[in-house]
Amino acid sequence: MWLWVAATAEAEAFRLLPGRGQAQAKDILGEDYPGIIQRDRWKPYEKFLKAKHQLCHSHIRRDVQGMLESKGETGTQGCMLKLASDKAFHLWHQCEQEEISREELAKGTQSIQAEMRERFEILAKHPDTTKKARGTANDLLRQWDRLWTYLTHEGVVPTNNEAERAIRKAVLWRKVSLGVESEHGARFVERMLTLAGTARKRGVDLLEWLTQAMKASLVGIAAPDFTA
Repeated sequence: MWLWVAATAEAEAFRLLPGRGQAQAKDILGEDYPGIIQRDRWKPYEKFLKAKHQLCHSHIRRDVQGMLESKGETGTQGCMLKLASDKAFHLWHQCEQEEISREELAKGTQSIQAEMRERFEILAKHPDTTKKARGTANDLLRQWDRLWTYLTHEGVVPTNNEAERAIRKAVLWRKVSLGVESEHGARFVERMLTLAGTARKRGVDLLEWLTQAMKASLVGIAAPDFTA
């Protein structure tokens, strides 16, 4: 079983599913999801043709970090890509803090996009780059526009860190509890993580809500609204 999570500004939803392929992604998002997916480069997400995609720049930075630790052309281009990524994130943080507008963000990032594209093209074509760096470069060039959705769409951010932080809680729970031994126990984890993550984002007192929900169940009435 695989634990999935979908995270927004107001909710976290965890699902236990029997795999991590396209079928499970569609189980969560629907067959023709038309919204925005902020994601890593996992290929099954590419099947959502009606969605707009934002690739995670944090994942890309990890790939770049591996490049700059290499020798030769791979290391050189990796180092320069890291510097360009630093500039892009600096502009993004300025936008987050409302020091610049999204229009100014997009304009300021144009030269950074051009530089990064040029360096990925070198990595894709240069005979002395590593196989892994060449593959990463080709994959990013293939999906180039999906790196920059955040520049023009309000509410979109350049990473999927929100989901990464959410799933991290599940990883830590599993480590300290040594996992579960039944599907019933797994479903408890799935549902409690959903409640806890959503309660935190909505400012809900989870213990108080659970108390009221259990009282409501005992007398056969609806649980209280899950709002602060």
